[in-house]
Amino acid sequence: MNKALTGLGWILVSMVICPAVAADYNQIKSFYESVIRTDDSALAEKQVALSAMEDDIKALTPDEIRLLLPIAAGCWRSERSTICGAGLVLLVPISLRPDSEALLEPYVESLIGLLTAPEPGIRKGAVYLLGATQPAASFEAMTALIAHLSDQKNSADELRMNVAAVLGSHPSDAGTIHAVLAAVEQRPEFKIKGATIQMLGLYTIINDKALGFIRSGLSGDDRHLRESAIDAVERLPKAVRSTFRRDLQHITDDPSESPEVRSRAAPVLN
Repeated sequence: MNKALTGLGWILVSMVICPAVAADYNQIKSFYESVIRTDDSALAEKQVALSAMEDDIKALTPDEIRLLLPIAAGCWRSERSTICGAGLVLLVPISLRPDSEALLEPYVESLIGLLTAPEPGIRKGAVYLLGATQPAASFEAMTALIAHLSDQKNSADELRMNVAAVLGSHPSDAGTIHAVLAAVEQRPEFKIKGATIQMLGLYTIINDKALGFIRSGLSGDDRHLRESAIDAVERLPKAVRSTFRRDLQHITDDPSESPEVRSRAAPVLN
């Protein structure tokens, strides 16, 4: 097994490259009942079966999913990252269902506990799943994710994923936006400000704090940061976009600005 691809990340990669095999409820149930008793070398052989399950899991009835979840929970409570990851993989297609918030509500506390797991792939999986439920992330999940933003153990990838989960789930809450931007500003070494600015545009977040954050990118020293801010402004409603006219005009008129950035800013002025 490639040690660089352990936990949830390794399993998700295998889901993409393995051939599809049909699976019904009983097969999925049998897989998860057996996986916790499997050693890592034998678990690799089960990835072919696991890779085909996403569409089948989406098609299960709510009652069937409720019967599967305790079995999967036994996996993600394992101290072995590969077993824990296998349990989390079951939740990925479930999280995309319109009823996933209600289905996963009994397991939110357990998933929150995984935010401090030693394996980075498990932590990122927990962040994704807590923020991905439909129609929205639960209050308990969001509270935990917002608190997790300031965890100094977060890597750049973990913080970026946490920011995306929080902004994507609650893009109109002013307190949430403030917490996200403060966390990003406190970790300048990660250089994820540009990605955060792009998310503000993607989710059309237009409160004063968010717009000020975007504007700071337009006047920043880093070219890539300015490009990210231009991209964000371009996604905003026209009335809001017009408030950035002076900032964009400054970029297009600046002879020291790169031609590529000036050409990106010019169409946004219109």
